[in-house]
Amino acid sequence: MTTKRFEITKDHLKLLKRMNVFDIENPMDAPMINQKAPYGTVDIAGDVLEILGHEKGLSGEYPQQQRNQAAIVHDQMSIVLQILLRLGEIRTGEFKRVPDTDRWVEI
Repeated sequence: MTTKRFEITKDHLKLLKRMNVFDIENPMDAPMINQKAPYGTVDIAGDVLEILGHEKGLSGEYPQQQRNQAAIVHDQMSIVLQILLRLGEIRTGEFKRVPDTDRWVEI
């Protein structure tokens, strides 16, 4: 595993607060984010843009460039979750993964 740096932004925290976690019916099941609708609907990019306060274009849709950026931010949420679960707390800032481990530290 290589050293990796990552910056958690206010946008990441906004998305984290809106993630849909399934209720666990079987006590032996692990908690799980709804993979098809992690923020409410199946339009993941649209949900991300709405949560982050972007406005739709004149066509009533989000421009493709914004949707592409939303996909990148959504993809980064797996790192945000890793940091939260490893540190037990989360805030904006820069973090790095400790070489050859799955641990993250704030820098």
